[in-house]
Amino acid sequence: MVEAPEDFKYDVALSFAGEQRHYVSDVADSLLTLGVRVFYDDYERFQLWGKDLYEHLDWVYQRAARYCVLFASKEYAEKVWTSHERKSAQARAIAEKKEYILPVRFDATEIPGVRKTISYIDLSDVSPEDLARLISQKLGPRVRKKYLPPYPDQLFDALAVDDEDHEAEVTARAGTVIQCLDRTTEQERSLLYDIFLNGCPRKLPDNVHINLDLLRRISGMSPSEALTFSRVLPLSTLKLKLEASRMKAIS
Repeated sequence: MVEAPEDFKYDVALSFAGEQRHYVSDVADSLLTLGVRVFYDDYERFQLWGKDLYEHLDWVYQRAARYCVLFASKEYAEKVWTSHERKSAQARAIAEKKEYILPVRFDATEIPGVRKTISYIDLSDVSPEDLARLISQKLGPRVRKKYLPPYPDQLFDALAVDDEDHEAEVTARAGTVIQCLDRTTEQERSLLYDIFLNGCPRKLPDNVHINLDLLRRISGMSPSEALTFSRVLPLSTLKLKLEASRMKAIS
């Protein structure tokens, strides 16, 4: 069964040779600006660290994205890792029997398994920004659920992130928060939001507290219900220094 668009982790995965990284990097940045969930390896260095890349990239290019944009070039045809990515993407295309690989070309090099009859974009006169817009148009309207962007720039700005190590730490912790929230019900998430929004703002997140009577009036729950639900998410593990208004950025 083919997954619905909102069920994929990424809207699009980018497969390219390192020689074209500068162009592809600009495409990835433009896609993020357009709100597209993109797999671009530089965005996920921290997440990829220690993984079996052969197995993980097979999952990315065969199952994790709605489309794969293949940047064809002489260098792409020669490399081992791009061949692995291409074969994974082609396995998906064959299984679904519909367009999945979206080829774009830096040159006329023939890529094994990519037929010449397949429509492609010639990049000789297409800017990275223009290609990103074309990809976004191909995707059409998109649904966002439980989504943390690969590069959560607004969260970085709110937390004054100033280097790559801090970016990796914030991204990992925010991802943990999303996973915790994914295990809660809508009512429980609403309660947590009320606690952060109306609770004591001075010692977030290690000592989040709120008057139970106030919480009862805000949430409509009884004190016993509120106490039960408030234990669902271990707030003491949330080490991001968030003010109440910032909770929305990661939820």
